Amino acid sequence: MLSSRIARANSKDINIEVHLTKGFPQGGVLSAIMWTLIADGLLQALNSVGYFAQGFADDFSALVAGRNLRTVCDVMQVAVKRI
Repeated sequence: MLSSRIARANSKDINIEVHLTKGFPQGGVLSAIMWTLIADGLLQALNSVGYFAQGFADDFSALVAGRNLRTVCDVMQVAVKRI
C-alpha cells in the first residue's frame, strides 16, 4: 500500500530519509484493520513462548525480567528479532 512515501527524521545535525516500501499509511481507511490483524498475531506469538507482551492503539510493549542483565538483554534480543 505504500509507494512514493518517504519517512524523515531530524535531530540536531543528523537528517535521515528512508523510502518506505512496506506498511500502511497513517489515517488510511484499511490501516487500522490491517494493523489489528498483524498485531494480534504478533502478540499471540510472543505470549505463547513466554514473553509478557501487550499492545495498545498502535504500540507494543514486551517485558522481560530477571536478575542477570546480560541474560535479560539476550532474552529481549530474541523477542526483538521475532518482532
